[in-house]
Amino acid sequence: MIALLSFLLRLIVAAVFIYAGLEKIADPWMFGKQVHAYQMLPDEYISAVAIYLPWLELIAGFGMILGAFYVRSAGSVICMLLLLLFIGVQGYALVKGMVIECGCFGGSKAVSWSGVIVNTAWLLMAFGGLLLDRRPDA
Repeated sequence: MIALLSFLLRLIVAAVFIYAGLEKIADPWMFGKQVHAYQMLPDEYISAVAIYLPWLELIAGFGMILGAFYVRSAGSVICMLLLLLFIGVQGYALVKGMVIECGCFGGSKAVSWSGVIVNTAWLLMAFGGLLLDRRPDA
């Protein structure tokens, strides 16, 4: 039962990261515009973030559900670190009063406190999935 719960928690978060990564990979120019709107990175880093971050999301998402225990753990930790980054960046934008697109799924959804709450829920789900995951030799 614990293994199933761990898998379901990881599957939900992984699906979010896989979907988000694919949406951003499909239109890196739009994602780059969204990253630029946060005004947190020098212009010379925007393209690299717009190109590589979605691939990291995609690989980490697949890592959460595929492979050996250590691959699943690494995927979960990477997703959790990304979620902490996203929560911080969105919170910064909200505190600064920025009215911008969040860049979450490649769409035009505005940054909001509800988005921060959803990211926090996904963070807790990823953490729970990691804690409940069992090494095969344990």
